[in-house]
Amino acid sequence: LDVVGSHLVSLLLTLPSLCLQYPYPAEQVGKAELKVPKQILKGPTVFNTVLEPGDVLYMPRGYVHEAHTLLDECSFHVTIAMPTHDWTLAGAITAATHHALCQVVDYRMALPTSLFSNTNSSTNGNLEIVNQQLNQALQRVQQQVTIKSIINDLQIKTKHHNERANARRMAIIQTQKQQVHKNTSTPTTNIGREAADSVTLTTRVRASTEPEKAQVKLSNEKPRGLHVRPETAEALMTILQRLKQNPGKSCRVQNLGGLVQRSVETASDMDSSYIC
Repeated sequence: LDVVGSHLVSLLLTLPSLCLQYPYPAEQVGKAELKVPKQILKGPTVFNTVLEPGDVLYMPRGYVHEAHTLLDECSFHVTIAMPTHDWTLAGAITAATHHALCQVVDYRMALPTSLFSNTNSSTNGNLEIVNQQLNQALQRVQQQVTIKSIINDLQIKTKHHNERANARRMAIIQTQKQQVHKNTSTPTTNIGREAADSVTLTTRVRASTEPEKAQVKLSNEKPRGLHVRPETAEALMTILQRLKQNPGKSCRVQNLGGLVQRSVETASDMDSSYIC
Protein backbone atom coordinates (compact mmCIF):
# COMPACT_ATOMS: atom_id res chain seq x y z
CA LEU A 1 0.00 0.00 0.00
CA ASP A 2 1.69 3.18 -1.19
CA VAL A 3 1.26 5.96 1.36
CA VAL A 4 3.63 8.80 0.49
CA GLY A 5 5.40 9.50 -2.78
CA SER A 6 5.66 6.92 -5.54
CA HIS A 7 7.89 3.93 -6.19
CA LEU A 8 8.58 1.45 -8.97
CA VAL A 9 7.80 -2.22 -8.32
CA SER A 10 9.29 -4.91 -10.55
CA LEU A 11 7.99 -8.48 -10.49
CA LEU A 12 10.82 -10.83 -11.43
CA LEU A 13 10.28 -14.03 -13.34
CA THR A 14 10.42 -16.71 -10.63
CA LEU A 15 11.70 -20.00 -12.01
CA PRO A 16 10.35 -23.17 -10.29
CA SER A 17 13.72 -24.83 -10.87
CA LEU A 18 15.43 -22.18 -8.73
CA CYS A 19 12.79 -21.32 -6.12
CA LEU A 20 10.21 -23.39 -4.29
CA GLN A 21 6.64 -22.62 -5.24
CA TYR A 22 4.45 -21.37 -2.38
CA PRO A 23 7.40 -21.36 0.06
CA TYR A 24 7.13 -21.29 3.81
CA PRO A 25 8.76 -18.31 5.62
CA ALA A 26 12.12 -20.08 6.15
CA GLU A 27 12.19 -21.07 2.47
CA GLN A 28 11.61 -17.64 0.90
CA VAL A 29 14.59 -16.34 -1.06
CA GLY A 30 15.61 -12.83 -0.08
CA LYS A 31 14.70 -13.65 3.52
CA ALA A 32 16.09 -15.89 6.28
CA GLU A 33 19.59 -15.43 4.77
CA LEU A 34 18.53 -17.16 1.54
CA LYS A 35 19.92 -15.18 -1.38
CA VAL A 36 17.92 -14.61 -4.53
CA PRO A 37 19.52 -16.65 -7.35
CA LYS A 38 21.46 -14.50 -9.79
CA GLN A 39 19.57 -16.03 -12.71
CA ILE A 40 16.38 -14.46 -11.33
CA LEU A 41 17.93 -11.09 -10.47
CA LYS A 42 19.44 -10.78 -13.94
CA GLY A 43 16.51 -12.40 -15.70
CA PRO A 44 13.43 -10.85 -17.28
CA THR A 45 10.66 -9.11 -15.36
CA VAL A 46 7.01 -10.10 -15.61
CA PHE A 47 5.93 -6.47 -15.27
CA ASN A 48 7.00 -3.08 -13.95
CA THR A 49 4.50 -0.69 -12.40
CA VAL A 50 4.61 2.61 -10.55
CA LEU A 51 2.57 2.82 -7.37
CA GLU A 52 1.11 6.19 -6.40
CA PRO A 53 -0.33 7.12 -2.97
CA GLY A 54 -3.43 5.02 -2.39
CA ASP A 55 -2.45 2.26 -4.85
CA VAL A 56 -2.47 -1.33 -3.62
CA LEU A 57 -0.53 -4.18 -5.21
CA TYR A 58 -1.21 -7.80 -4.24
CA MET A 59 1.86 -10.01 -4.39
CA PRO A 60 1.22 -13.79 -4.09
CA ARG A 61 3.43 -15.76 -1.74
CA GLY A 62 6.82 -16.65 -3.18
CA TYR A 63 6.92 -14.12 -6.02
CA VAL A 64 10.31 -12.40 -6.11
CA HIS A 65 10.03 -8.63 -6.50
CA GLU A 66 11.93 -5.44 -5.79
CA ALA A 67 10.96 -1.81 -5.26
CA HIS A 68 12.77 1.46 -5.97
CA THR A 69 11.93 5.08 -5.34
CA LEU A 70 11.82 7.33 -8.37
CA LEU A 71 14.82 9.68 -8.66
CA ASP A 72 15.37 11.40 -5.30
CA GLU A 73 11.73 11.42 -4.25
CA CYS A 74 10.87 10.27 -0.73
CA SER A 75 8.55 7.29 -0.67
CA PHE A 76 6.84 5.28 2.05
CA HIS A 77 4.71 2.18 1.67
CA VAL A 78 3.13 -0.30 4.07
CA THR A 79 3.41 -4.06 3.54
CA ILE A 80 0.46 -6.08 4.86
CA ALA A 81 1.54 -9.72 5.09
CA MET A 82 -1.13 -12.40 4.86
CA PRO A 83 0.25 -15.65 6.36
CA THR A 84 -1.32 -17.97 3.79
CA HIS A 85 1.20 -20.64 4.77
CA ASP A 86 -0.86 -21.07 7.95
CA TRP A 87 -3.85 -22.26 5.93
CA THR A 88 -2.24 -24.92 3.73
CA LEU A 89 -3.38 -28.55 3.71
CA ALA A 90 0.16 -29.63 4.65
CA GLY A 91 0.12 -27.24 7.59
CA ALA A 92 -3.37 -28.32 8.69
CA ILE A 93 -2.50 -32.03 8.54
CA THR A 94 0.78 -31.43 10.40
CA ALA A 95 -0.96 -29.48 13.17
CA ALA A 96 -3.77 -32.05 13.50
CA THR A 97 -1.28 -34.95 13.57
CA HIS A 98 0.84 -33.20 16.20
CA HIS A 99 -2.26 -32.60 18.34
CA ALA A 100 -3.40 -36.23 18.04
CA LEU A 101 -0.03 -37.78 18.89
CA CYS A 102 0.95 -35.40 21.69
CA GLN A 103 -1.98 -36.65 23.77
CA VAL A 104 -0.19 -40.01 24.15
CA VAL A 105 2.58 -39.94 26.75
CA ASP A 106 4.70 -42.60 25.01
CA TYR A 107 4.93 -40.48 21.87
CA ARG A 108 6.23 -37.51 23.85
CA MET A 109 9.23 -39.46 25.16
CA ALA A 110 12.65 -39.24 23.53
CA LEU A 111 13.60 -42.09 21.21
CA PRO A 112 16.39 -44.48 22.36
CA THR A 113 19.79 -43.12 21.37
CA SER A 114 20.73 -46.58 20.09
CA LEU A 115 18.55 -45.92 17.04
CA PHE A 116 20.99 -43.34 15.75
CA SER A 117 24.13 -44.72 17.41
CA ASN A 118 25.88 -48.00 16.58
CA THR A 119 27.47 -48.33 19.99
CA ASN A 120 24.57 -50.19 21.59
CA SER A 121 23.88 -53.84 20.88
CA SER A 122 20.16 -53.52 21.72
CA THR A 123 19.37 -51.62 18.53
CA ASN A 124 17.26 -54.41 17.03
CA GLY A 125 15.11 -54.66 20.15
CA ASN A 126 14.52 -50.92 20.23
CA LEU A 127 13.70 -50.92 16.52
CA GLU A 128 10.99 -53.46 17.11
CA ILE A 129 9.48 -51.42 19.95
CA VAL A 130 9.56 -48.14 18.01
CA ASN A 131 8.19 -49.82 14.89
CA GLN A 132 5.23 -51.08 16.92
CA GLN A 133 4.68 -47.58 18.31
CA LEU A 134 4.85 -46.17 14.78
CA ASN A 135 2.14 -48.53 13.53
CA GLN A 136 -0.06 -47.61 16.50
CA ALA A 137 0.60 -43.89 15.91
CA LEU A 138 -0.38 -44.20 12.23
CA GLN A 139 -3.61 -45.93 13.21
CA ARG A 140 -4.37 -43.16 15.71
CA VAL A 141 -3.69 -40.48 13.08
CA GLN A 142 -5.90 -42.24 10.55
CA GLN A 143 -8.73 -42.39 13.10
CA GLN A 144 -8.44 -38.85 14.46
CA VAL A 145 -7.11 -36.75 11.58
CA THR A 146 -10.19 -36.38 9.37
CA ILE A 147 -11.56 -33.64 7.16
CA LYS A 148 -13.98 -32.80 9.97
CA SER A 149 -11.19 -32.45 12.56
CA ILE A 150 -9.09 -30.34 10.18
CA ILE A 151 -11.98 -27.95 9.46
CA ASN A 152 -12.72 -27.71 13.19
CA ASP A 153 -9.05 -26.90 13.95
CA LEU A 154 -9.01 -24.22 11.24
CA GLN A 155 -12.21 -22.68 12.60
CA ILE A 156 -10.73 -22.54 16.11
CA LYS A 157 -7.50 -21.08 14.73
CA THR A 158 -9.42 -18.46 12.74
CA LYS A 159 -11.47 -17.54 15.80
CA HIS A 160 -8.36 -17.06 17.95
CA HIS A 161 -6.68 -15.07 15.17
CA ASN A 162 -9.69 -12.76 14.80
CA GLU A 163 -9.91 -12.24 18.56
CA ARG A 164 -6.22 -11.26 18.75
CA ALA A 165 -6.49 -9.05 15.67
CA ASN A 166 -9.63 -7.36 16.98
CA ALA A 167 -7.97 -6.64 20.32
CA ARG A 168 -5.02 -5.00 18.56
CA ARG A 169 -7.37 -3.18 16.18
CA MET A 170 -9.38 -1.73 19.04
CA ALA A 171 -6.16 -0.66 20.78
CA ILE A 172 -5.08 1.17 17.61
CA ILE A 173 -8.48 2.82 17.26
CA GLN A 174 -8.38 3.95 20.88
CA THR A 175 -4.86 5.34 20.41
CA GLN A 176 -5.97 7.18 17.27
CA LYS A 177 -8.93 8.69 19.11
CA GLN A 178 -6.61 9.93 21.83
CA GLN A 179 -4.20 11.28 19.21
CA VAL A 180 -7.01 13.08 17.35
CA HIS A 181 -8.13 14.66 20.61
CA LYS A 182 -4.55 15.67 21.34
CA ASN A 183 -4.02 17.07 17.83
CA THR A 184 -7.27 19.03 17.81
CA SER A 185 -6.53 20.59 21.17
CA THR A 186 -4.48 23.77 21.08
CA PRO A 187 -1.05 23.32 22.71
CA THR A 188 -0.17 25.90 25.34
CA THR A 189 3.32 26.24 23.87
CA ASN A 190 4.86 26.07 20.42
CA ILE A 191 8.10 24.41 21.53
CA GLY A 192 9.08 21.33 23.52
CA ARG A 193 7.46 17.95 24.07
CA GLU A 194 3.86 19.20 24.25
CA ALA A 195 4.19 20.93 20.89
CA ALA A 196 5.96 17.92 19.36
CA ASP A 197 3.16 15.58 20.44
CA SER A 198 0.65 17.65 18.46
CA VAL A 199 2.63 17.64 15.19
CA THR A 200 0.94 16.13 12.11
CA LEU A 201 1.85 16.06 8.42
CA THR A 202 0.06 19.39 7.88
CA THR A 203 1.73 21.15 10.82
CA ARG A 204 4.12 23.96 9.92
CA VAL A 205 7.50 23.86 11.64
CA ARG A 206 10.35 26.37 11.84
CA ALA A 207 13.53 26.99 13.75
CA SER A 208 12.99 28.12 17.33
CA THR A 209 14.12 31.52 18.56
CA GLU A 210 16.55 32.03 21.43
CA PRO A 211 13.76 33.12 23.86
CA GLU A 212 11.78 30.00 22.92
CA LYS A 213 14.80 27.76 23.52
CA ALA A 214 15.16 29.26 26.98
CA GLN A 215 11.66 28.01 27.84
CA VAL A 216 12.66 24.35 27.43
CA LYS A 217 13.85 22.66 30.59
CA LEU A 218 16.64 20.20 29.84
CA SER A 219 17.57 17.25 32.01
CA ASN A 220 21.26 16.55 32.53
CA GLU A 221 20.45 12.91 33.24
CA LYS A 222 18.95 12.19 29.82
CA PRO A 223 21.10 12.07 26.67
CA ARG A 224 20.42 14.71 24.04
CA GLY A 225 20.56 14.44 20.28
CA LEU A 226 18.85 12.70 17.40
CA HIS A 227 18.73 9.01 16.58
CA VAL A 228 18.50 8.70 12.81
CA ARG A 229 19.27 6.07 10.19
CA PRO A 230 22.51 6.66 8.23
CA GLU A 231 20.53 6.70 4.96
CA THR A 232 18.45 9.70 6.07
CA ALA A 233 21.00 11.55 8.21
CA GLU A 234 22.35 13.76 5.41
CA ALA A 235 18.89 14.78 4.22
CA LEU A 236 17.74 15.53 7.77
CA MET A 237 20.77 17.68 8.51
CA THR A 238 20.18 19.60 5.27
CA ILE A 239 16.58 20.30 6.30
CA LEU A 240 17.58 21.46 9.78
CA GLN A 241 20.37 23.62 8.41
CA ARG A 242 18.12 25.37 5.90
CA LEU A 243 15.41 26.02 8.48
CA LYS A 244 17.99 27.49 10.88
CA GLN A 245 19.44 29.68 8.15
CA ASN A 246 16.00 31.23 7.60
CA PRO A 247 14.57 32.13 11.03
CA GLY A 248 10.87 32.91 10.97
CA LYS A 249 10.25 30.84 7.85
CA SER A 250 8.08 27.73 8.31
CA CYS A 251 7.25 24.70 6.21
CA ARG A 252 4.65 21.94 6.41
CA VAL A 253 6.00 18.64 7.72
CA GLN A 254 4.79 16.78 4.64
CA ASN A 255 6.82 19.11 2.41
CA LEU A 256 10.09 19.12 4.36
CA GLY A 257 11.63 16.70 1.87
CA GLY A 258 11.44 19.43 -0.74
CA LEU A 259 13.99 21.49 1.18
CA VAL A 260 16.64 18.94 0.29
CA GLN A 261 16.22 19.81 -3.40
CA ARG A 262 15.69 23.55 -3.18
CA SER A 263 16.52 26.43 -0.89
CA VAL A 264 14.14 27.82 1.69
CA GLU A 265 13.93 31.11 -0.17
CA THR A 266 12.58 29.46 -3.34
CA ALA A 267 10.36 26.85 -1.66
CA SER A 268 6.76 27.61 -2.61
CA ASP A 269 5.41 26.23 0.66
CA MET A 270 7.37 28.60 2.89
CA ASP A 271 5.83 31.55 4.68
CA SER A 272 6.39 33.58 7.85
CA SER A 273 3.42 32.32 9.83
CA TYR A 274 3.91 31.57 13.52
CA ILE A 275 2.69 28.02 14.04
CA CYS A 276 5.22 25.70 15.65
